[in-house]
Amino acid sequence: MKSIPGFGLRSALVVVTVALISSFAAAEKVAIVNARIEIGNGSIIERGSILLDGSRIEAVGADLSFDEAEYRVVDAAGMTVYPGFIDAYTRAFLDLPKSPENDDPPDSVATAPATFWHENRKGVFPELVAAEHVDAEGFDDEFWGQGITTVQVSSGRAAFGGYSAIINLTSDESEVILRAKSGQYFSLASSSGSGYPGSLMARTALMRQLLIDAGAYRPTGDENPVLAALTDATSRFVPTLFAGRSARDIHRVLAVTDDFGLKTIIVGGDEAWMKADELLARRIAVILDVEPNREPSTELNEDPVRRLNDPPIEVMQARHAEWEEESQYVVKLYESGVPFAFTGDSDRDALLENVRWHIGRGLPREAALRALTIGAAAILGVSDDVGTIEAGKIANLAIFTGDFALDTSEVRTVFVAGEQHDIEQEEQQ
Repeated sequence: MKSIPGFGLRSALVVVTVALISSFAAAEKVAIVNARIEIGNGSIIERGSILLDGSRIEAVGADLSFDEAEYRVVDAAGMTVYPGFIDAYTRAFLDLPKSPENDDPPDSVATAPATFWHENRKGVFPELVAAEHVDAEGFDDEFWGQGITTVQVSSGRAAFGGYSAIINLTSDESEVILRAKSGQYFSLASSSGSGYPGSLMARTALMRQLLIDAGAYRPTGDENPVLAALTDATSRFVPTLFAGRSARDIHRVLAVTDDFGLKTIIVGGDEAWMKADELLARRIAVILDVEPNREPSTELNEDPVRRLNDPPIEVMQARHAEWEEESQYVVKLYESGVPFAFTGDSDRDALLENVRWHIGRGLPREAALRALTIGAAAILGVSDDVGTIEAGKIANLAIFTGDFALDTSEVRTVFVAGEQHDIEQEEQQ
């Protein structure tokens, strides 16, 4: 199985390589002591302890007494412990099968071409269950080194990508799957290649027809796996993870949501703030892609020949001003009151770095922490298990050398379902 590249914190002066220490401690009774603990709900314990009993948190508090003979003690003096961070949407950690094969197409001489054939499965995989294809060998420091312990994985395929799953990044197979069917992935983005449904109009027509069919579906005899899977979305048994970045994309998503009564979560959401009133009215949350667009230059080329191809400086400055406005999309969504979580899927090794970038542009630190922890857990429907440091919850913790919002703070250790993974930081000048 393919391994995933290691986590890297980018810096103009120092390149930091994060390497996972080869050994880790399996889930056991552990006492983390002398730590500054940010519970995740706004509460802070300046000098406290956390007791872990296997994969669960046993107790947390400022003055806990325990029998040291029963626990392995981890001294976290000078450290800050956070709930394990949540990446609310990623296509990592999946070893997916090839697209399902279509049945033998009809003779194109006698009937319509195969690309327009009724049984063409192009872009339609709602019965795919991501939880059945999790590649646990891919769990490594790319995510742990950012404090991430829980992710929602999705195929992200085509118009209907199948069931997503919420997983813990632990080697303990019994603790990996937190929710096997957490959502259904939909996308109206036009597909590449020729043939139906290769255009936005065709994909919209296909999606609407299949949702109509699913709404009327009553299995008799052999089950139709496509329609059976889609009924979980049309009946609101699972939410729909609906890809949408621009305001126009989100307008189309809202139309489908309203027409079919879907329980929608927007994935992407660059311009979701422009539709904030409509999202709030429908109680729709957003999983925000936090990778900012590349900052346009305002400097003319130093080479006088190449400078001839540069636009006028006024145009460059106008583009930069437009970028400055657009780069406030996370802050604007926060100010609108729409609930949101984060995805780092487009830049997987830099989710934390990009969150810090948005904090630097005005996103309150507390709002960022909420979106990484309890806010994400609430949106994904798993707040009973993760998102805060409380007794009874899964022992997912991230131990930082300081404030997570500062790029000088590093992850030293994560616990995932009570399993300890230490991160070693090596600086290379």
